[in-house]
Amino acid sequence: MYLLTPATLAAVTVTDAKFAARLDGSHWDTPITGMIAAATQVAEHETGLRLMNQVWRHELEDWPAADDLLPELRPSAVAVSYWTGTAWAVLNVASYVWTPAGPTGAHIALAPVLGGSWPALGAVALGPRVRVDVTSGSATAANVPPAAAQFIKALVALLVADPTLTAQDAMESHKYLRHILNPVRLYR
Repeated sequence: MYLLTPATLAAVTVTDAKFAARLDGSHWDTPITGMIAAATQVAEHETGLRLMNQVWRHELEDWPAADDLLPELRPSAVAVSYWTGTAWAVLNVASYVWTPAGPTGAHIALAPVLGGSWPALGAVALGPRVRVDVTSGSATAANVPPAAAQFIKALVALLVADPTLTAQDAMESHKYLRHILNPVRLYR
């Protein structure tokens, strides 16, 4: 699995982050943007959530069985393509179904529609023959869980207060900071 399309919107606005850090002036916009990105990465790593819309690609050697689960939390869309032997073809959305699965819903199950079957895959010497692109995350910053947004603003404020810290250093030096994420943390 790898990131195919990163989020294009930030989980917290620059204005909100500057307010939390008690900053004023547009000269802070560029550094704050980078700090928001770093804090968002930490929040996503800590919680297992995708905070903003992004697309992750799963590459498979063969079609998944109905009990083969792909790790992904709260997907909003799934697109499937397959190798025909000469080119990648996009599978019609009406020919497959997907649903959150697993004990915590942190996976997705993918199967052909009832009575249908997967198309034949072309031969390859080495590599994937099936691509599953999964979109997950919030479409707008307003839909980001409040605990995650608060964590990002707090971490940005710490990074502004001590520019020598990395996001990870700030997490380690403020031992209770990570607890802000407890309401949205995914325990797998």
